[in-house]
Amino acid sequence: MKVFLSWSGAETRQFAGFLHEWLQLVIQTVKPWMSDKDIAKGRLSMAELGAELEGTRFGIVVLTAANQASQWINFEAGAISRSVGQASVVPLLLDLKKTDVVGPLSQFQAVDATDRGDVAQLLAAINAQLPEPLPETRLTRFLDREWNAFRDEVAAFRASGPDTAQVRTDRDILDEILESVREIRERTPRRPSPPPAVRPQPHTLAGDEQLAALRRKLSEPS
Repeated sequence: MKVFLSWSGAETRQFAGFLHEWLQLVIQTVKPWMSDKDIAKGRLSMAELGAELEGTRFGIVVLTAANQASQWINFEAGAISRSVGQASVVPLLLDLKKTDVVGPLSQFQAVDATDRGDVAQLLAAINAQLPEPLPETRLTRFLDREWNAFRDEVAAFRASGPDTAQVRTDRDILDEILESVREIRERTPRRPSPPPAVRPQPHTLAGDEQLAALRRKLSEPS
């Protein structure tokens, strides 16, 4: 049975290569397929993609904080789901929490690569698609035998490489914008407020009479 491995980026390419070999150690009858080209650059043609999806029964998307926004990996995940059904497409999260997955990929049931129980469920889902599934006890025994290698590979990935970049939430971005606005306001000198305008007082009749009396007094001889 063919299992399609989707990846994007040099680091995830290396992990997908490991997963390609590891899956066959646990479930010997699966045939993982991965492109040896960097799909982040769009080198895999639509014709090649369509040809490889023929006969595919299951798809694993190797997903990280760095590549989950890749247009191509989202497109490819959608193409796999149309071919095999949404339930048979699983994002494998290397440095993400399930709550970190956003966009179209959030519609799929993701697996945390650091959680052995999650990985066991992924293997069980693949095994269920086989014409002759392995007995559950044998599948568990094979996972027990190969788990340490998988765990160590995930740990090595998380310890190095740009794909370990922290995911920023919408709240983080909003807080950063607000902080920048505050700094700009603090650096901008405040202009002094203009003095209040003096409104001219209208002349009154009493005021005119007082002015005339003052003029007469000044004109009198001393």
